[in-house]
Amino acid sequence: MNNTTTPSCSLDDIDELSGVAGDFLAHIRQRLFAPDAQKRGPKYTLGQLSQFIDKDKALVSKRAAMVGSDLPAGEQAGNQRLFTVEDVRTWSRHYKRCHVRSPQERGAVIAVANFKGGVSKTTTTAHLAQGLSLKGYRVLLIDLDAQGSLTNLMGISPEFEVNLEDTIVPLTSGERDSLLPSIRTTYWSGVDIVPGSVVLNNADFYLPARQARDPGFAFWDVLRRALHSDGILEQYDYVIIDTPPAISYTTINAFLAADCLLVPMPPEGQDFASAVQFWTLFSQLARGIDQHLKTEDRKTYAWVRVVPTKVDRTRAHSAIVLDWMKSVYRHYLSSTEIPVTSAVSVSGIQLGTIYDIARYTGSSRTYLRARQAYDRLVDEVDQLTRLHFWSKN
Repeated sequence: MNNTTTPSCSLDDIDELSGVAGDFLAHIRQRLFAPDAQKRGPKYTLGQLSQFIDKDKALVSKRAAMVGSDLPAGEQAGNQRLFTVEDVRTWSRHYKRCHVRSPQERGAVIAVANFKGGVSKTTTTAHLAQGLSLKGYRVLLIDLDAQGSLTNLMGISPEFEVNLEDTIVPLTSGERDSLLPSIRTTYWSGVDIVPGSVVLNNADFYLPARQARDPGFAFWDVLRRALHSDGILEQYDYVIIDTPPAISYTTINAFLAADCLLVPMPPEGQDFASAVQFWTLFSQLARGIDQHLKTEDRKTYAWVRVVPTKVDRTRAHSAIVLDWMKSVYRHYLSSTEIPVTSAVSVSGIQLGTIYDIARYTGSSRTYLRARQAYDRLVDEVDQLTRLHFWSKN
């Protein structure tokens, strides 16, 4: 018989636990991002650069070594050249890996959503942003999750570096009409962010309060209006919104602001069943708001994709659920599967993504399997957007 007793836990104890956990996280960040606890972008080899821009390595090597070349030559480190994220972006733009928008085209807004937690929503968002930036695009992330996990992945501590005015909260309270003051640069070249933290909980009080005071106030349209003002959608090629795993006023704003919808979903029975509720609630909410809109303003998404995440093909039930997903989602199902790999787990422990790993200490096959899966997702999203969004603008 176990005689060990669990001590009682007062609110003071919880307050102390909060402080201990915060201090421990700060210590981890200091060790991971030494010497100054600031996250820095990776440096890639010539071979990795050639893979990112889809060009022969010998050709890239010759071009990088050319005297007076207008492309970054990288820095010599021992017997190899290393290239920064900005270097890769410059090469990508040179070889037209990204769509060059015409003056009539604006940036595309993607909401990454699922009402269930633990589906790799934030991880997918971060990889998508970094992958698109490596193709040469300018990306703005908007973190609407009070946990601030995306903000953390992008090198900003929600606990210590994010204040209320840094988030969308001033926008929801009516203090500001613009998102510009909340946009911050990140350690990753080409990716900026409107950070998230626990203060985002305030947004779901401000929006209904404003609606109650003013029946003519459209609480669902606050984020969309902000994105369409101040030239934000002219400045950024992609705006990617990470939503909380629940129905909320901010989630509704994300849905109505988005041009495209990406839904990460592991091939698990519970996740498949939970998604039924997601689509039902989503449909009810959208219909309820849609009836208040003019015919020309009613919502139509350029594209919607359900992307299988955390896929383990060695598990028999995963294949079964994937077949269910194919039967239900048909042309809405992504052609890309994101596998479960140790490489993704390692990057998570390092508070990063697979693109943060310049040198993987494990199996190169494991690393490439994970990175190529995210590369395919990035390419798929970009191709869908070029075809169904930019070609119609």
